[in-house]
Amino acid sequence: MTQADVAIKASVSARSVHNLESGATWPQAANRERIEQALGWAPGSLETIRDGGEPTELDGDGPSQSKSLFPGGTADAKRIINGTAEAMHRPGTTLGDLDETTRAFFDRVTQLATINGLVGAVENPEHPQALAAIRASLRENIGRHGVTPDLVRTVAAGHLGDVVSQLDAPRRDQVVELAYRLLDEQESEGGGASSFEDLDEEVNAVPDLGVTSDGQVWERDRHGNWAAVRTIKMESRGVIWVGRRSAFMPADTVTSRFGDITIVDKKVLRELLREAGSRAIKPESIAAAALQSTSSVRDDLAARRDSNTPRGPVRNVVDDDDPTAGIDWRDYAAHPKTDPLEEDNPTP
Repeated sequence: MTQADVAIKASVSARSVHNLESGATWPQAANRERIEQALGWAPGSLETIRDGGEPTELDGDGPSQSKSLFPGGTADAKRIINGTAEAMHRPGTTLGDLDETTRAFFDRVTQLATINGLVGAVENPEHPQALAAIRASLRENIGRHGVTPDLVRTVAAGHLGDVVSQLDAPRRDQVVELAYRLLDEQESEGGGASSFEDLDEEVNAVPDLGVTSDGQVWERDRHGNWAAVRTIKMESRGVIWVGRRSAFMPADTVTSRFGDITIVDKKVLRELLREAGSRAIKPESIAAAALQSTSSVRDDLAARRDSNTPRGPVRNVVDDDDPTAGIDWRDYAAHPKTDPLEEDNPTP
């Protein structure tokens, strides 16, 4: 049996078999077990060889035969598989409705699928084809339900964290945000409509938002970096979700490319959320409201400045009811007396 034959039969990479024979690396425990089974050796034979001994070959009556799931051989296996397929096509049938032997069969299938490359698909770089198999299986089973699709999703879910770690930063952020959104939706099912009456606490928990000179809206993280905002939405249970459309960038990079950043007042965000309810808020609405708020603040400051300007004394103001109002009597008394004006038409 060649190295390639052993690798195929053991569901490991040819490199693993080569490294084992050359002594370059020592395989993981799971891979050692597969190789021993492929060669028909008893468990622990590879360690025995490493220590200078000889492998223990299994005969027809060995342990490998006693572990057989189908004592009746191929005919028994076909009968169980066909019967299970027929049962699972009946509406409302679940794994719990199947007999013990059939359930044990599917448990073993799950174990074998896990052992034969699905487990370690991401963490073991020697098996990139395993991850490709998971992805292909998921694509084929999207929207389907049953034993096979559920099995594929279960195995894939076990490696979700490893898959997410391979994504770039923007896509990883999207997955994380989506996961938390789904968790919020799950917890809020049956909880009734959300209340938008008191948003102060929720709004204050939202990171600072800013608007650059070109009208884009940005979110600031705790390190002072900024990411462009796609949308903001009030989720169920009062959770405010900020969707991003870029990775976080240093503030200097943002200002040099898009202009100065003006911080959005939390009051502006609160009013926008109150008006939007459960609808998403677009960046244009945030930018427009922030600009309007900034203009209003400038007008208020100008009005306050004008109102605080000291007023000079009011002079030459005549009150119809009191002609002497606003006139200092001392100035009036010191004024020289004048002759009466001659009238063109004196009154007789």
